Amino acid sequence: DEMEDDFMEFYEKEFDDVKQTLQEEVDRAEFIKTIKDKGLKVVLATNPIFPKAAVQTRLNWIGLSVDDFDYVTTFENSHYCKPNLEYYKEIFENIGSKPEESIMVGNNALEDMIVGELGVRTFLITDNLENPEKIDVNKFENGNFDDIANKVLNIL
Repeated sequence: DEMEDDFMEFYEKEFDDVKQTLQEEVDRAEFIKTIKDKGLKVVLATNPIFPKAAVQTRLNWIGLSVDDFDYVTTFENSHYCKPNLEYYKEIFENIGSKPEESIMVGNNALEDMIVGELGVRTFLITDNLENPEKIDVNKFENGNFDDIANKVLNIL
């Protein structure tokens, strides 16, 4: 508690300097907008290890805002982290949706794809794949972002 102000000041003022480490610019705003235009909820289910201010900064780096999403996980509103299934259950409770009505698009073979155990349809993005556990990615529907975006947009 006594250091919270220092951490928040870092995230609000200095954290933006981390942007220099990005390897490429990405633009996902049109993808998010298209899904929302279809009347669907869009959740940014990022591992909630950052405060909202840091998540907003990271989104700014790719031209998005927390306001572009119906729900964004942060350490202020989450009680669990990936790959704990309770993390995902908490999201569904907060957005009032059912797992079987949802789709998870993510790039981590364990932390994102685990939600399939709740009945969520999953798509593993192989661009910037995170798979330290060496899970067989062929057991998931997978492809690069453009492949997945086309599949997601065509099934909605």
